[in-house]
Amino acid sequence: MAKSIVISSGHGKKIRGASGYLDEVDEARRVVEKVATYLRSAGVTTTVFHDDVSTTQSDNLNRIVNFHNAQPSHDLDVSVHFNAYRGQGVPNRLRLAYHLALDEWNGARRLQLMVRHMEPA
Repeated sequence: MAKSIVISSGHGKKIRGASGYLDEVDEARRVVEKVATYLRSAGVTTTVFHDDVSTTQSDNLNRIVNFHNAQPSHDLDVSVHFNAYRGQGVPNRLRLAYHLALDEWNGARRLQLMVRHMEPA
């Protein structure tokens, strides 16, 4: 298990993303805080970041990446992001099968939630 993790929520307080089906910012922040609590209780040093100041999508993405890159040496970076778009033909509820994948790219380890199957519920 990783000994030090940096975890952030997608979007930001002023760059809200979609809402309706769910609020992307609020849900991502809830997940980040719950995961951080769990990790800390397991003895993992956990640093959390939520963007409360960005006013553009580009600034928000750069701020999240820069925060992660500025942290002292750590084992894993995780960013939690939801997409709540609700367009025509998109069901209100989904059933999905997923797994978590740990990969390494460009010298950094990342944890991804990989969706294997999705269907209307």
